[in-house]
Amino acid sequence: MILEIVYRQWKKIISAAISLVCLILLLVFACRTPPPVTQNTKVQKLAAADEHESFHGVDVAPNQILIKISPVGGGLGVRCEGVDSKKLTEMVRKFALETTSDNRAAVNRVANGCWFLIKSSTLTVEELIDLFKYVIDTKRPLKLDALSAVVAHAEPNFLLHVNLPADDQPFEAASVATPFKGIPNDPLFQENKLWGLRNQDHRGIDIHADDAWRRSTGSQSIVVGVIDSGIYYDHPDLVNNVWCAPEDFDVTLGDEVIRCPKGSHGYNAVASSPSEICDPLDVAVNFGHGTHVSGIVGAVGNNAEGVVGVNWSTKLIGLKAFGIFNSARVSDVVNAIEFAIQLHERFGPEANIRVLNASFGFLAAGADASVDPTLLREEIELAGNLAASNDMLFVASAGEDNGNDNDVVPHYPSDFYDLSNLLSVTAIDETGAIAVIHGSAANHGANSVHLAAPGKGIYSTYPVNLGFVYYKKSGTSMSTPFVSGAAALMLSVPACATKTAADLKQLIMQGVDPMPSPSPSPSPTASGGRLNVARSIELCSAAGP
Repeated sequence: MILEIVYRQWKKIISAAISLVCLILLLVFACRTPPPVTQNTKVQKLAAADEHESFHGVDVAPNQILIKISPVGGGLGVRCEGVDSKKLTEMVRKFALETTSDNRAAVNRVANGCWFLIKSSTLTVEELIDLFKYVIDTKRPLKLDALSAVVAHAEPNFLLHVNLPADDQPFEAASVATPFKGIPNDPLFQENKLWGLRNQDHRGIDIHADDAWRRSTGSQSIVVGVIDSGIYYDHPDLVNNVWCAPEDFDVTLGDEVIRCPKGSHGYNAVASSPSEICDPLDVAVNFGHGTHVSGIVGAVGNNAEGVVGVNWSTKLIGLKAFGIFNSARVSDVVNAIEFAIQLHERFGPEANIRVLNASFGFLAAGADASVDPTLLREEIELAGNLAASNDMLFVASAGEDNGNDNDVVPHYPSDFYDLSNLLSVTAIDETGAIAVIHGSAANHGANSVHLAAPGKGIYSTYPVNLGFVYYKKSGTSMSTPFVSGAAALMLSVPACATKTAADLKQLIMQGVDPMPSPSPSPSPTASGGRLNVARSIELCSAAGP
């Protein structure tokens, strides 16, 4: 009897415990924040570049490839215009489902050309490439009603990276109560910490900003697009130089119409919800890379605050393509460039984007020489083929991969050096030598790297929400915005204002200072030198309109 009573009591206790555990689990799952509701499945499916596959030794986005179709007969223009975009995507989607035998495969048009992103639920990148190479070889047609096309090219959706050297350091820089003597009065400039602008310890090993500023300190009519992790646009040293949309506007990327409000600051290709697509804020998970780059181009000058950029006055637009793991898909970077192109076309002088900064890339070590990001090349070239005085100079970092010779092993997108609107930039230290960043030398290339610029121990702005206002960083990521800033500064000079992107490229290369002796042989850069913006402005003025 006693045993039976004990058994019944334990049975009740166990039953109550099970009920309590179930109740806790119900509460936990009931209280979880639901995923954002979105009408655009692309936002949810492709929001983070946190996973990757390896394709011939190169990081690529998993289970997806990019294909280019070529029109056959009439009905489609050379950029696949002249037909409803959704109808075109439906044709490609039907073809992709048949080719992959994957009923859950997703298809999205990239930018507004003939390129499409195909994402499989089952197939690897290598399997997808093999399938579509067979389709290309056999010239199997895509058809829908009167439309007809063939697949002309297939490539992985390559991942581009930004480097975060381990010796980067935060730095506190308070505003000054009373201005220093001379201008600009920004504290870190006055304390000679901004050696890239004025180098007191190794005179002349800088971009000669003092001389250039006698001609111009920049103009808010020139806009620089920063393709990166975003911009912390409320930073006290940036806020007055951040572009704001003058009114509501629409941009069309593939099948998606993006509606951005007045006062927004750019584009977010890695948004996790539709409400973030027009918000390029550099948030806590992005390590401040884009904000640091932006400050080098255009931190407000002579405001007795922190640092000064190459331009005291300019406009910066955030084109956010990098997610939380400091990687970006080529498709997202291409959409960012397309956004900038359409924005320029929509607003004209109110969004006069003439320079795009690209402080990122990937080394194609081990990759088949015939495989490169063709889609990215085409979009960069498109930005350079806009109407004269509206085209865009694309400034790309050469990378720091143990002193790689980019002529031998290509680094993209900087290895598209033959494009008339692309400049490739490596980094130097304060002595003028090729920079060594945390044990890894900056890359070089007698053909593929155009010039050098300051890139070691560079102070600039940082997202305030990360706990610091300024940071010291190193890398070709930092040297690149010196050149982007120089191009914007040149365009603010009346004699240079009508120069095309190709003109700017040539003038910047012709204006360089020689590398210090003894200079490496062969030359580490095509120009044989390092940035001198003052001389480029003089050359621009001498050349005439």
